[in-house]
Amino acid sequence: MAYPALAGITAFAAMSGGMVAGVLALLYGGVVAYAVRARRRHRLAAIQRSAELDALADAAAALRAGTSSVALPPIDDPLLSGQVTAALEVAEESGAPLADLLDRIEEEHRSAARAAARAAAEAAGARMTALLLLILPVGGVALGHFIGVDSVAVLLRTPMGGACALAAAALQLAGLWWVRRIAVSRPLRDRDRRDLPLAAELLAAVLRVGVPVDHGVLAVARALPLGERLTRVGRALRLGAAPAEAWRHLADLDGAQRLITAATRSAGSGAALAATLRRVAGDLRAAEADRAEAGARRAAVLLVLPLGLCFLPAFVLAGLAPVVIAVVGQLSQ
Repeated sequence: MAYPALAGITAFAAMSGGMVAGVLALLYGGVVAYAVRARRRHRLAAIQRSAELDALADAAAALRAGTSSVALPPIDDPLLSGQVTAALEVAEESGAPLADLLDRIEEEHRSAARAAARAAAEAAGARMTALLLLILPVGGVALGHFIGVDSVAVLLRTPMGGACALAAAALQLAGLWWVRRIAVSRPLRDRDRRDLPLAAELLAAVLRVGVPVDHGVLAVARALPLGERLTRVGRALRLGAAPAEAWRHLADLDGAQRLITAATRSAGSGAALAATLRRVAGDLRAAEADRAEAGARRAAVLLVLPLGLCFLPAFVLAGLAPVVIAVVGQLSQ
């Protein structure tokens, strides 16, 4: 819905139904316009992300087929673009197969997309309940007409009814905002923790081509420093520090304990460490997917709050209160 159309609808509602009708048309029209635009942006972003991941898969397949170099398309997503840049740097620095690195990045983002879809499915029921309660006042108005009460006139033409209508609209808008705050899946804010699985994958790919562990760690650290932690690990290993002591530089990074343990146990063999890092990266991604699903289940429970505190009172104000006002008015005459 374009904003000029919204202005026209608001003006028409104000002229035909009064100021209250104009305000309601502006509020609900704005919500609808915002929802339509947000849904369109989300759909276009999903299509764009899928196309970018398909391009990475095609590039990896071409490199694996023997193509000496491939031209990657421009990538709009800053996270994906940064990871691809990191893969290019690691491949150039260490000689690791770029195709494997691109595959790892594609796998990570496909996995994240599947986890987000599962989380959205977990919250779908509660969102549908909120939508039904959003339109429930219409049923109250219809009920009033069924028993002979002009609820629309009461809401738009009387001071008390107008106050009920505006209060109900305010409660519903607050409920929508609350539902969105609860239901929207939030990515990890800690970039280092978010980059940890990819760093493990890149390091595994580097070690598989026979690069020494300290060289491999430093090569990955130049692209994904993890807050300089990985650089300190590589320098400590190069200076001859014990593996347990060197990898302890990652100890303050949430989720890194399994990587530290695996790296310490497999320190004697780069190939063994590479296989272990692949498993650790998979476990880290699975843990992140579990976190997203748990957050969605928690959101489904928390959605009871806006339903009970916003949408149900709005139904009472817009659906039942006009009937009561009209009946009381008729009895007082």
